Amino acid sequence: MPGILASSGTPEAAVVLLSLLTCYLCTRWTHRKYEAYPPGPTPMPFFGNLHQLPFKDQHETFREWAHTYGEVVYAQIFRKPMILLNSLRAVQDLMEKKGAIYSDRAGLTLWEDVYDFKPVTAFMNADEDWREHRKWLQAALETERALTGLHTTLKSSVDKLIIKLLDSPNAFFAHVQRYTSDLTLDLAYGMDELTADEAYNRTAEDAVHAITHSDSMVASLVDFFPILKYVPSWMPGAAYNRDAVKARHVIRQMLDVLFDLLLKNITSGVYKPSFSSAWIEAVSDNGQLPPRVAYNIKGAAATLYVGSSNYGVAQSAVVLLTLILTMTLHPEVLRKVQEEIGAVVGAERLPELYDRKQLPYLDCVLLEVYRWNPPIPLGAPHALTQDDIYKGYFLPKGSSVISNIWAISRDPSIYPDPDAFRPERFEEMDAEKVKACDPKRYIFGFGRRICPGRHLADMSVWLAAATILATLDIRKACDFNGNEIEPTLSFITGVTRSPREFVCSIRSRNQTVIELIAQEDAH
Repeated sequence: MPGILASSGTPEAAVVLLSLLTCYLCTRWTHRKYEAYPPGPTPMPFFGNLHQLPFKDQHETFREWAHTYGEVVYAQIFRKPMILLNSLRAVQDLMEKKGAIYSDRAGLTLWEDVYDFKPVTAFMNADEDWREHRKWLQAALETERALTGLHTTLKSSVDKLIIKLLDSPNAFFAHVQRYTSDLTLDLAYGMDELTADEAYNRTAEDAVHAITHSDSMVASLVDFFPILKYVPSWMPGAAYNRDAVKARHVIRQMLDVLFDLLLKNITSGVYKPSFSSAWIEAVSDNGQLPPRVAYNIKGAAATLYVGSSNYGVAQSAVVLLTLILTMTLHPEVLRKVQEEIGAVVGAERLPELYDRKQLPYLDCVLLEVYRWNPPIPLGAPHALTQDDIYKGYFLPKGSSVISNIWAISRDPSIYPDPDAFRPERFEEMDAEKVKACDPKRYIFGFGRRICPGRHLADMSVWLAAATILATLDIRKACDFNGNEIEPTLSFITGVTRSPREFVCSIRSRNQTVIELIAQEDAH
């Protein structure tokens, strides 16, 4: 400060500078005095609110905090501030209307450094590489022309799923998960023929499992104490490091193996066009790829599998498994939706994507599935890049901003009796209210971080759901004495919230199903 005053040249200038400094300090003091942090649970010295945060089902705890403190809650894990958004209004006001300062990604040491998952779009900061990823993903997944070009691939994948469900219905969990993984390996790498080789598919599934079933992004201690990543895996308390050794290997395999094989196939001239091959062809220089470009293509392709902002293949599987669970529990809903499909589609063909507008109740069922069990209850954390004020509260730069999608989906002011599975709630709304309450407005993320694959994900879920419900009966399984087995409402919660395995009866609705699928395969 003395240097600045000395260089200013005149006493008047010094007075001006002192006045400006006084005003600035008063503004900061007043700002912090009258613009407090949002309300939240009382922290402990040093630990913050860590003692109040469970390692599982944080979305439920955050919803309870919202009931006490309001739609915007302030908490701290050690010294790291967190802003918890528990209403659709707050999320839209900040994540969408102020997307320029809410679109960065919170540092995720566990995923980026321990798991070495840095090139995937979901975990990247909003920098040039991220914008390059987004540009390619949007071109491949958001234009009407691109989506229309994927119809045949989607149809073929759904037909294969139905055949597997008919052949071995008791393995429906594995079949649904395989449907989504096969589809994405085809779209990302053009590897539909290679999915018969379990090694490729298993590697990708192991990588997704390592990520989606890891401890919550919010609760991982290594994210708040990055030095813990250097703790040897054999030491007590370093379980995450022991798991990371295995996870890091399968993640690296997922990023490298299929990409390297695709490069080899492109060089030989025998390959199926795909997202990755299109990008490689567009940016290669005489067949050579700069290392940084290859790095980005691997990450963007893996994004199709894991999910870009909030939603990926693993989450599509969660939606379809939730559909099967709810149809098992609610036979009256199953009957109603099957009657609608039968009236529109008939028994001489299978559903097509162009049937969607004529099947409004099916859309209501899927909207309720999305709402009743949002696949990623807390979304992915954003980072606030500068200080902000919201409703008179001070939100500090560097905060992790968490959107509690679970709380939004359970808001009784939007969805009366929110814990009930009731597709009719959307039938009872007018078109404008359905649009305002559509769960697709929040389960795919927000603002600049909204999932670029959301249209493809929704299409793949709709076509699979329509075909399953048109061709198969889903009922409660029976024990040896003929008594119905009631599925238990139990979920495995990590990053995702997926139904725990349950039993049900799945069988063909009529004898023409296999013939119809065989005819489509022949074409």
